[in-house]
This record gives sequence, C-alpha cells and structure tokens, in this order.
Amino acid sequence: MSSLLEKLKAERAQVAEQLTALRATLKEFDTAIAALEGTVMHTPRLTEVKMTLKEVIVQVLADGPLTTEEVAAAVHAKSGFNSSQASVASTLSRLKGEELVERNSNGQWQLPVQETSKQLEESPANDVGASFAD
Repeated sequence: MSSLLEKLKAERAQVAEQLTALRATLKEFDTAIAALEGTVMHTPRLTEVKMTLKEVIVQVLADGPLTTEEVAAAVHAKSGFNSSQASVASTLSRLKGEELVERNSNGQWQLPVQETSKQLEESPANDVGASFAD
C-alpha cells in the first residue's frame, strides 16, 4: 500500500509543478494583455493586509511544492517582503516543527498531505486483494 501512497504523492508533486508553471504563464498573459490594452494591473500585495512571514509562506505553498529558494522568491513576489533566504529557511523549519509544512521526497517544501491519504493507506478495504462481491 505504501507504493500506492508514494505513487500518489509523486503524481501530486508533478501536477503541482505543472500548476505552478501554468500560473506563471497566466500571469505573463495577463501582463501582456494589460500592456496591450493600456491598463495597469494592480495585484494587491499581501502586506496590505498585514500578514506575517509564516502566513505568507503557507499561502505560497498552497500553490504546490517549492524549494527554499523558490519559496523566498515567491514570498517576495507576493508580499514584497525582503526576507533573506536564511530567514525563509528558518521560518520553514519552525513551520515544520509546528507540522504546518513538510518536505517531500524531492526535498521541496509543501503543505502536509491530507489526513485522508493516511486513512486510505490504513483502510483494509483498500487492500489489493479485497473483494467487492457480497
């Protein structure tokens, strides 16, 4: 059953990477469209709502797994925080201690896998040899 869990985690990581790339592409399209229309895009910065570095990191990781360097860059892009990579790494470690983030098999930071994944793994109904007949 652990191989199924690892496969699901790997597929999720792949989809998250694709999603991150697609979001970046969409942002580029929006910027280009706004430039051609002669409008200015205003994306509210997270600092306008006074978020902490921890909150910003959790929000950034909601988009999918990232390396420490990518988290630092995303935090700056979203919030304008000029946090050093060391500060971001330290905050990630604290968040890990609080079980709010974890590292995946690729060494990327991510939000914890949902409890339902653990339940699926432990459920006897999900055994490969289980029968669906009455």
